[in-house]
Amino acid sequence: MKKAFKLINQFLKSIRKIKVNFKSFAEVERVVLCEEILREIIGFNSTDSSSTHTMLICLPKLNDFDEYLDLYYLVEELLENKALDSHIQLASFHPNYRFQGVSLHIHIHIHIHIVYKIIFFMLQGTEENAIENWTNRSPYPMIHLLRVEEVSAALSTYRRNPDDIWKDNVNKMKDLEKMKIIP
Repeated sequence: MKKAFKLINQFLKSIRKIKVNFKSFAEVERVVLCEEILREIIGFNSTDSSSTHTMLICLPKLNDFDEYLDLYYLVEELLENKALDSHIQLASFHPNYRFQGVSLHIHIHIHIHIVYKIIFFMLQGTEENAIENWTNRSPYPMIHLLRVEEVSAALSTYRRNPDDIWKDNVNKMKDLEKMKIIP
């Protein structure tokens, strides 16, 4: 797995000069795992954004999607309880990702202490192999940590309506499906 992380890191650095930190946890005990993830989040938040732009936390033992989602929502709640949600945004990725009638949202930090939530889409649930699911699928279960200030900066340069980002991603997946790159 370390070799895969190195390859991904090299790829990301080559295309954008983004500095990525990878952390993998073999632990499956939820309380211990949450403590370790929270420690990583606090450490990530305390580092200068020029040294690490983003972080991927890999959870290779959480193959069951529902167990993964339970942990993800718990981590999201911990982030809010520690008042870190105005600094760190989470994104969810899993090999079996399936939108199950939940809203996907992004926190955008605008000015000081003001957080807007933009609801990208609400699905009643998707079929297991629906193309929409592929936008959040990954080789391993992962939680992606993003800095809210960097997401806000990126969105400020986005020429279109940020609410359309998810639609663009789904359209890209449809194109890949037509080219037979994804099933």
